[in-house]
Amino acid sequence: MKKLIFILLACSLILGGCANYRDIELAGLDVVSFSMVSLNAAQVEVKLEVDNPTRATFEVVGVEGSIKKQGSEFASILQVDTPQKCRIAPGASSVANITLRGELSDPIAIFAGGLKQEHFTADVTIRIKQGIITKRIVLKDVPVGELVKEIIRK
Repeated sequence: MKKLIFILLACSLILGGCANYRDIELAGLDVVSFSMVSLNAAQVEVKLEVDNPTRATFEVVGVEGSIKKQGSEFASILQVDTPQKCRIAPGASSVANITLRGELSDPIAIFAGGLKQEHFTADVTIRIKQGIITKRIVLKDVPVGELVKEIIRK
């Protein structure tokens, strides 16, 4: 009986510390660097600013997505494995630098229909985790033109 009470108490304390994990949100996204890896792939370092109102440290465990041209997939985006862990401090706004690799789905599509910025949008999912709790931050139909302006400024 004592073990059961201890387990229930421990679970309530652990889960209570992350009760507001749904309030974790992306506060900002900036492009730090951009480089072409090959004719159909590029590598981009981005700076994510994440607000974490919980009392737990979270870790960015994955970033993935796609760039669409007028609704059709144009390129895929994946996080490149980095030796350092991207941690999000508790009760504060934290910055995590993430390296992403983008690859064109169809390299010939560059020549078909032009490359007007207003035709492109991005869908990105950022997964953060602490223990058994995983949160997905989903960005849908983000205009790529804003990111292109950020790259040009660098």
